[in-house]
Amino acid sequence: NKKPENYRRVLQRYNIKPERFMMIGNALRSDIKPVVEIGGNAIYIPAGLAWAHEQAELDSTHFAKLDHIGQVPAYIKQLEG
Repeated sequence: NKKPENYRRVLQRYNIKPERFMMIGNALRSDIKPVVEIGGNAIYIPAGLAWAHEQAELDSTHFAKLDHIGQVPAYIKQLEG
């Protein structure tokens, strides 16, 4: 149940600041948007097919769109640098 309030509760439980949390997912609406809404970071890797209800507009510097999961390590290294 990927809702902002659930992410907040889990992060609070484990004493993790939202800006130190990252979600990797293939659905903008259900994977990426809730995490960005709480101040977390996200990597969006589009799937070949997407359901219409997963379409979303997201204007944020807290997420990146990558072509495939193999690009994740380089992206994270770039963030650290």
